[in-house]
Amino acid sequence: MASSDDDVGTTGPPVIVYKFRHWGYMEMEGPFKGHAPTGGLVEFFGMAILEEDEEKKIVMVGFFYDRGEMPGGLLKGTKIDSSAFC
Repeated sequence: MASSDDDVGTTGPPVIVYKFRHWGYMEMEGPFKGHAPTGGLVEFFGMAILEEDEEKKIVMVGFFYDRGEMPGGLLKGTKIDSSAFC
């Protein structure tokens, strides 16, 4: 059975949903919370939902991601003695 625009319910402003990836390389000049930089890739993934009003202005933004994913990547380096940096 073919659907039409009427079947989908296309009234009102759109809701925009997208998936993202934020990444970088851990090439810091110093430690992160006592862990040495590894030079390795650190990344996390998430999703965002945006709602628009009738004038196509964004009225709501929500981001959803695992808050431990990126810090976990930053803590992969070996634990170092913090007194060496004082």
